[in-house]
Amino acid sequence: MMRRLLLLLAALLLGGCGTFADPTEWFAGPNVVKPSELLDLENKVQPQTLWSRDIGAGSDELSLNLEPQVRGDIVYVVDAEGLVQALDAKTGAVVWRVELDVPASGG
Repeated sequence: MMRRLLLLLAALLLGGCGTFADPTEWFAGPNVVKPSELLDLENKVQPQTLWSRDIGAGSDELSLNLEPQVRGDIVYVVDAEGLVQALDAKTGAVVWRVELDVPASGG
């Protein structure tokens, strides 16, 4: 008798776990706001390269993500071997550079 009662109770509890609701309504209910349709945008200004510069060695084995940082009119860059440079953002000219005694890393 006890076993049948436990089986019935388990069946009722598991039945309550199911839902007939549409999965898209599980978290927001039926009043979900639909996203706006995307617009076709036209480029009014075409970007152009003002300058480019080799900023040093990369490192495939270290998987470094050392990205240039812009502060005001200066672009700061570093390579995997520890070469740190400050570049003029308008011209790309080297403002200053420092070679560290150790490889650069990030994380």
